[in-house]
Amino acid sequence: MGASGAGQEPCSRGQQLLPLGMQKVPGEWPYLPGINDEAVSGLLEMVHGRYSVYLYGPSGVGKTHLLQWVALGQERWVPYVDCEQTDPADLESSGMDVVPLLCLDNIGAWAGLRRAEDILFRLFNARQRSGFPWLLAGHDMPREMPWILPDWASRLAGCIAYGLRSPNDEERLAILKHIAQRHGQPLPEELERYLLHHCSRNLADLAVLVERFQRWLWQHHASPSIPRWQRFLQEL
Repeated sequence: MGASGAGQEPCSRGQQLLPLGMQKVPGEWPYLPGINDEAVSGLLEMVHGRYSVYLYGPSGVGKTHLLQWVALGQERWVPYVDCEQTDPADLESSGMDVVPLLCLDNIGAWAGLRRAEDILFRLFNARQRSGFPWLLAGHDMPREMPWILPDWASRLAGCIAYGLRSPNDEERLAILKHIAQRHGQPLPEELERYLLHHCSRNLADLAVLVERFQRWLWQHHASPSIPRWQRFLQEL
């Protein structure tokens, strides 16, 4: 699988393809207006410094979105790797010790795997010697994860950690507006309220559905409405 963008190094087996069509620069925030501002500010400072950041929180609060936003906002290629879908050995065989910034998502998938933790520990030390930061994300705080290698657990605990919170209903409405406008037509308020109360509370899942709905509307030359949303779901 190849990396997106011209002139980028080839991806190793298992490395995640960065999504096309999401090129944003830091400061342009497409989905989460006013949400987790402290974490966003910390990430903006991180890309200009040498310290590492760890984001944690439940599914759907925007961890993956933040990692991809940072990766795609840099002038140079920054790899984004989903640990749930990647062999840890790929990190050693693909030069991840020399990229200026590295984004590792779902890091908890490797907790308790000695081989993976050894690789992470060696990679951390190599990147630290070079002054290269990385951005990591997981469901739990570092100290609550079942790591078996104390040296690696202490390295992860040394990262600056930000806990992400779930948005309230009004914030979710604002996010829905951004998602809809980014992918197609604005949604009428009655449809936004309907989605808020009848669909997944997981914003990542909802964002995918809204994007697919916008493509469905375009294919059917239709405007968004509650009946059309219901028909769209029936045809999935």
